[in-house]
Amino acid sequence: MEQNYNVPRVTFTNSRPGRPPKSKNSCTWCGETKQPLKYVLPTQHGKKEFCSETCLSEFRKAYIRGACVQCDNVIRGTPVRLEQKDGPTKDFCSSFCLNKHQKKEGQIDIKKSNRDQASPAPSLAPSGLISGNNIPSTTQSFTNTNHTNISHSPSTSTGPFQYETYQTFDWDLYLKETNSQAAPIECFKQHEIPPTNEFKMGMKLEALDPRNLTSTCIATVVGVLGPRLRLRLDGSDNKNDFWRLVDSNEIHPIGHCEKSGGMLQPPLGFRMNASSWPMFLLKTLNGAEMAPAKVFKREPKTPRSNMFEVGHKLEAIDKKNPQLICTATVGAVKEEMIHITFDGWRGAFDYWCRFDSRDIFPAGWCFKSGHPLQPPRQKCKDYNIFLIYLNTLSIF
Repeated sequence: MEQNYNVPRVTFTNSRPGRPPKSKNSCTWCGETKQPLKYVLPTQHGKKEFCSETCLSEFRKAYIRGACVQCDNVIRGTPVRLEQKDGPTKDFCSSFCLNKHQKKEGQIDIKKSNRDQASPAPSLAPSGLISGNNIPSTTQSFTNTNHTNISHSPSTSTGPFQYETYQTFDWDLYLKETNSQAAPIECFKQHEIPPTNEFKMGMKLEALDPRNLTSTCIATVVGVLGPRLRLRLDGSDNKNDFWRLVDSNEIHPIGHCEKSGGMLQPPLGFRMNASSWPMFLLKTLNGAEMAPAKVFKREPKTPRSNMFEVGHKLEAIDKKNPQLICTATVGAVKEEMIHITFDGWRGAFDYWCRFDSRDIFPAGWCFKSGHPLQPPRQKCKDYNIFLIYLNTLSIF
């Protein structure tokens, strides 16, 4: 039976037939044949040899900017581009590599189609979703079992993992009930209007290793929540994920470290041999979606001094469960430090932080930013259920 396949559109932005293959004894970058090739860089398609450290360095810079999907060579000039409806755009160094790639992909599609025809259709679970433990749900929400009113807050997030609904917290009523005062906005190192989050899942960026702040590493966005990002250092595992605001000065676009005269480092506890880091870095960045500079927001100004007072109410990150932001109170003030206590809890989660910490927010920040806020313990009858729900999310 004849089958129809979607044919992606190909844009030939360059009429050149592509670079001819170099001889085995020539430098990969400059083509020099008389100098000995003392420098070798392993790649997924073999090895690249160079006549000098300068050629090796220039190749690595160009490789990060873009390499041919098929042959792994650096693309010089304008690439031959393959645009796909249901996938990322792919760049090739020549029409020869493009044709070779399409032929290989066509063979894969045929094999996949044959397997699909031979396998039974997936069964539906009672919920209407396809059954199976390995099929994640991209949209999840928390249902309040006490049937309280659920209202939506304005969201500044664009990621696929979001809370559809959650109970908003009435700060005005709570301040009256507790006869307390919210800390003024001037106390915080936060923008009065929370920044919008334009990051997407899977984007690559540079971030300081939170366990070694002298090292800049490659990180991947694995979670998006309000103006916050859950990041995973490439070469690390999910046990060391961490959160940053989109206006943090600890995250930057790819290339920032090099422009500043630094070098990207493997994360603390890199799972592979240290000597494999350069090759791992090249493979990680080749073909990846880099976070554009425009999605990184300007860091807010630092307050002139510590203006917090004991009893001030605020919102603060629970450092033992950093995906959570909770209602909190300033329990003590000492020079540039403040003591954060969480309302309704006995001190197990308390901590000290600087007055200009990015982990504390003015009352109402969560509502403005579209981030869930955990109310005081006595007001959160379903807190344990909510914690269980958070742990089931693939991003937590």
